[in-house]
Amino acid sequence: NTNAVTLTVKSALAVTSQPASVTKKAGETAKFTVTAEGEGLTYNWYYRSAGSDTFKKSETVTNVYSIKATEARNGFEVYCVVNDAYGNKVKTETATLKVLPFLITSQPKSVTLAEGKTAEFKAAADISDAAYTWYYKSVGSSAYKKSSETSNTYSIKATMARNGYKV
Repeated sequence: NTNAVTLTVKSALAVTSQPASVTKKAGETAKFTVTAEGEGLTYNWYYRSAGSDTFKKSETVTNVYSIKATEARNGFEVYCVVNDAYGNKVKTETATLKVLPFLITSQPKSVTLAEGKTAEFKAAADISDAAYTWYYKSVGSSAYKKSSETSNTYSIKATMARNGYKV
C-alpha cells in the first residue's frame, strides 16, 4: 500500500471585471478598476498619453488606477497586467479617459463701493474641486499679474489708488 496523497486545485487566474472607459470633467478624478480571481495577485498598470504610440509602466500596483482628468489627458489610455503567485499573467482590455471641459457657471462682477470697504469678486465652476487662479491689473499698468489667491473669491480693500483696478 502507498500513502494517501491529496490533490489541491488552485483557482485559475481570471479577470472577472475589465477596467471601463471613463468620462470626467476636467478637474475630477478618473478611476479605472480591474477585478480578478487567483492566488497572490499583483497588478501592473500601463498608460499611454493621447497621441502617443508607446505605453509606459505606471507606479500603481493596486487594482485601481486613479488620475486627475485634465483637458490634456483627453484620450489617455490604460490597461493592467494581472499576475498570480504561479507566474501566470493576464492583460486586461484597454480603457480610455474622455475629458469634458469644465464650465464657469458664475463670472465675477464689477463692484462699486465706498473707499475703505472690501471688494469681493467671485467666480464658480461646475466641478467641486476647481482650482482658481486670479489675475489683476493695477491702474496705469498694461499687464496683468498673477495673484496668490486660489479660492473662488478674490478680495481687495477699496482705495482711491485702486479706482479702475481690474480682476
